[in-house]
Amino acid sequence: SNTICFGALVMMYVTLLYIFLTLLLCNGLTVDDTPLAAYCRRALRPPVMIRGEYVVTCVYLCEGLPFRFSREHDGTRCAAFIDGYTTQGYCKDGECKVQEAARTKQ
Repeated sequence: SNTICFGALVMMYVTLLYIFLTLLLCNGLTVDDTPLAAYCRRALRPPVMIRGEYVVTCVYLCEGLPFRFSREHDGTRCAAFIDGYTTQGYCKDGECKVQEAARTKQ
């Protein structure tokens, strides 16, 4: 009985340590704090494509270390979700510039 309680306690502390380290690592990986690289190979495929045509964000994580981000090419079509609507736009300087006339109900 004591062995089971001790094992559960150790597992709880190990889990909390992993959560703490993960939060510490993720907190340091922000686009604002990480240098932008020239165009590079993506670390991951785009997680969400809308109708196979639009990217959701205009900044992506580059492959390899050190961690760095790159911007989509200017003019890449993107989409933003604003007030329940999908708004089409285009990437410019790492931001999705919204086209108000292209607003469609989600």
